[in-house]
Amino acid sequence: MSKAVVLALLSAGLFCAVGKAQAVSAELQCQLQVPAAVHGTSVWYQMGYPFNLTANNLGLLPGSTLYQMAEQAFGLWQQGVSETAVMAQVSQRCASFSAVELNREYSFFEEEGNTPTHLTACGDMTTTVVQSFALLDGQPLTLSNFKAVIIGEEQKPAITRLIVQAFNLKQQGQLETAILEQTFAYCQQQSAEFKQQLAAEFYAE
Repeated sequence: MSKAVVLALLSAGLFCAVGKAQAVSAELQCQLQVPAAVHGTSVWYQMGYPFNLTANNLGLLPGSTLYQMAEQAFGLWQQGVSETAVMAQVSQRCASFSAVELNREYSFFEEEGNTPTHLTACGDMTTTVVQSFALLDGQPLTLSNFKAVIIGEEQKPAITRLIVQAFNLKQQGQLETAILEQTFAYCQQQSAEFKQQLAAEFYAE
């Protein structure tokens, strides 16, 4: 397992622990949330992930304080800002939040692997689909070949929809980060029923 993956797993564990913390002072919350936002986004940014998928991989609830700080940190990484400067700017942002705001729930991760699978299916399946372009191994880039390397001959309609979405973006000449971003966004826009079906198809493997 690569260092980046190990760091990502540690980051996810940190977000789970932080997100379930009991109410504490704003100062302590910032001591927890700022490094989580800065280091958590750094890991996924370096691996070429877009922000929407990064936030999902970190279990962030949209609109939460940690989500807002992570979004700020990610934008600063994209600008090539140094880690020291990113930490300083995110710390300043954190100081603008009240203790009440900082103590609100900001992670959908549950402890001991009990996170509902429909919340993680879009992120996990999007990553699997896009990484599967490399598995074609010299085969022509056709929809049938691409589908075959992911699900073979199995009938998995929800997964197939994401395969088609990613394939079409690839055919348009989109880069991997853009394909990740747009395929994940497409998945997130689907119904709760679709996400539950996707989870059933993906995690059954």
